[in-house]
Amino acid sequence: MALILLLLIRILVLNPEGKPVVGAWVEVDGMYKSGFWEEQTTDSRGVFIVAVETGAHQIVVTKQGYKTWAEARMMSDDKEDIVVRMVR
Repeated sequence: MALILLLLIRILVLNPEGKPVVGAWVEVDGMYKSGFWEEQTTDSRGVFIVAVETGAHQIVVTKQGYKTWAEARMMSDDKEDIVVRMVR
């Protein structure tokens, strides 16, 4: 049986002024993933945490009043922190 390595990814969503964006919707690989906080949106600190397998992943962040942010990322066996700067 193959061992699957899961990584804990912390996504920090900020507005153009560098302040947290609360309630931003986070989507990983085209599916809504349930993160550590059992939510699909950023918390009061603008943070969303999700566990993913190593490899390539597409991350999309949306919030009304901002342009959609999307990026493909290669996740390794290191802890990943992703900072998203939303644009109006």
